[in-house]
Amino acid sequence: MIGLAIAGLHSNSIANVKFTYHEIDSEIGHPLIGDINGDGRGDLVVHVHRDDTHIKVESRVKKLAWYRWPDWKKYTIFNGDMTGNRFCLGDINGDGHLDAISGMNELSGGQKVYWFENPMSSANPAHVSLWKAHSIGDCETYIKDIVTGDVDGDDQTDVVVRGHEESLIYFQQDGKWRVKKVKHPRKEGMDMADLDLDGDLDIILNGFWLETPVNPLKDEYRKRDIDEKWFTQKTGSWQDNCCYVGTADINQDGLLDVVLSQSEKVGYPLSWYSVKSLQQVKTGPWIEHQIANEFPWCETVDIGDIDNDGDLDVLASKFKRHDSAGGKYANFPPYPVSVFYNQDGRGLSWSRQNINQDGIYAGALGDVGGDGDLDIVGPLSYYIGPIKLWESQQSNEPLSLLKWQYIHVDDNRGKWGDEGEPGWLRYFGLAMGDLTSDGYQDIVSGRYFYRNPGGDMTREWQRIDLGKNVDAILVTDVDGDEFGDLIAQALPTVYWVEAKNNVCSEWSFHPIGTVPKTGHVNSQGFDLGQVIPGGKPEIIIAAEDGIYYFEIPGNPQKDKWKRVHVTDQAYDEGLDVKDIDGDGWNDITAGNGEEYVAWWKNPRTGLGNWRRFIIGTTNPHPADRLRLEDINGDGKIDLVVTEERYPGKEPDANLFWFEQLADPTTKWKRHHVITEYSLNNLDVADFDQDGDFDIVTCEHKGPNLQLQIFENDGEGNFTMHVIDKGKESHLGTLTADLDGDGDLDIISIGWDQYKHLHVWRNDAIKE
Repeated sequence: MIGLAIAGLHSNSIANVKFTYHEIDSEIGHPLIGDINGDGRGDLVVHVHRDDTHIKVESRVKKLAWYRWPDWKKYTIFNGDMTGNRFCLGDINGDGHLDAISGMNELSGGQKVYWFENPMSSANPAHVSLWKAHSIGDCETYIKDIVTGDVDGDDQTDVVVRGHEESLIYFQQDGKWRVKKVKHPRKEGMDMADLDLDGDLDIILNGFWLETPVNPLKDEYRKRDIDEKWFTQKTGSWQDNCCYVGTADINQDGLLDVVLSQSEKVGYPLSWYSVKSLQQVKTGPWIEHQIANEFPWCETVDIGDIDNDGDLDVLASKFKRHDSAGGKYANFPPYPVSVFYNQDGRGLSWSRQNINQDGIYAGALGDVGGDGDLDIVGPLSYYIGPIKLWESQQSNEPLSLLKWQYIHVDDNRGKWGDEGEPGWLRYFGLAMGDLTSDGYQDIVSGRYFYRNPGGDMTREWQRIDLGKNVDAILVTDVDGDEFGDLIAQALPTVYWVEAKNNVCSEWSFHPIGTVPKTGHVNSQGFDLGQVIPGGKPEIIIAAEDGIYYFEIPGNPQKDKWKRVHVTDQAYDEGLDVKDIDGDGWNDITAGNGEEYVAWWKNPRTGLGNWRRFIIGTTNPHPADRLRLEDINGDGKIDLVVTEERYPGKEPDANLFWFEQLADPTTKWKRHHVITEYSLNNLDVADFDQDGDFDIVTCEHKGPNLQLQIFENDGEGNFTMHVIDKGKESHLGTLTADLDGDGDLDIISIGWDQYKHLHVWRNDAIKE
């Protein structure tokens, strides 16, 4: 039987995030979100400058202030003649608490950059007299942008300031500040990130970036262009070359992309730029992708996962000018505050939600209250209050974890041993992807392709035999054409399997290389991962003698697929890929039987023999499945592990998570979640969309064969919810949004019950 029909309907609509509006204060000022008092909750810091050039407001008191969550009581940080409207927060003195950095007008004339020391380490930051102002240095031009980061790699926080004519970098060294001036095209917009992934922070500006040299204090910064239209505007207007600049990995290819908007003009898009390889970061071409083909007066842009679906979205807003009634620089309504949702996770398809039509100026995203979702804050404009807050309800209204509908996709699957040796061997592969380009994710497993029927998925899932005894393990676009691609194994051979048509009724097989057979012939550890940043992800596979990866070449049919041997110190079970140490390059984690679980640091050379760091041990049985995510919300990647118990007659297999501590190269702290029968399944995802990662796993042995989700409270404490019983799983319980409704479904296969393919449709989101 394939495709047992079950009642219930779904649409392909995805719900927008719900926001609750608050007016924090009638104050005029630019707010940012940050934890000022160290309680783990996001407070507001507001920068107030008196903008006499544009409009004089006598009631405006120039200062820095912070508002305490949740009662928004206001405390003054410093009364002073603040300059510009952009400032930043950062830990300048390394005491673990956020300080404020801003420019100030001096009574004697000119401008200086100051940092204001948060007294939290010694007292309560509510006491204004305890906030100390420390001079960083002079600035000869109007201060517009300020960012912080460790530019010179000395583990101290540096400050970068952009005026309208140049950038100044203030290097913090032994309590003193040294300055480097960098000339470049004028005028506004700045971010800082390791764009070329060479281990230091570069400066990204309006349509170009400055490559940080080996000696950033003495050597010259090299200008690299992204798109000259953002810095070559020459109308003579003050509006020329005014931009927002941001960096983030929009398309999840391991390379940082650049987001740009024109903040003072009409006729420009809201765009993001990408390159195809790490080499092209310096040489180009940078490819423009428009989020909106025109978004005028876009002073507000920020980037973050607003809908908690695992990819990056974009906040943008137009703002109201004081001469909007008809002056020379008229800026007429509406003034949309918009959220652009990254629909495909790759930045090529966006949906728009307008949450307001009155606008904000220099708005920002942040987690007010520390509840696991991103809120929006900003003033009505640079000269008008109030300070406005849209509080996301994404985590306050989490999705239910109890609304599931079982769909029996197949009960007549074959096994590897039906066609090859050994006769007892089953298939290991299970992967999902839209292989027919109809908007629904299909399933591949073993030698079978299953076409998603769409809708509520209860109609027949058409099963197509690939035509060869291979074990399909991964779905990825190999050659960029309209036909679906798979990666399959029949070790020692690894295949690229390509559909011959858009309905996937016929397939062709292309060997890409070999890895040694395992004790089960085929591998039980495989993944896609951006080991080499840029381009297509690498194919990672665990073999008898450790872990390998294959690079997809530019011409996959004619060119050789490069194979790299990462390590011979891991075995052929589960693995995962993520940037563990935060250097911008993805690392690999795996186990080695009962000896250890470990991570291998990416050497950033494209070569093998990666350095191993032991995370810890499972107890008493070997690690089977592994997943890397930030479990306790501290910003560091943690590791979730399930144990295999063979032959599985005793309920003594464990589910653990390992907490990364201050240094990822030392052993991590192990936390126990539950002990059950052999747990050969695992996935980690935000099922309830509350901003933290939950765990799904199923028993492979025992009387209950229990499928369960462990709900995370955000700090790594879990509550178990039983979803189903009696359906054995092996290398299953993987997640995907099969019906396109915005929540995650569960897909599974078995070993003892190998004939079955299971889907649990998540009905948490209804139209």
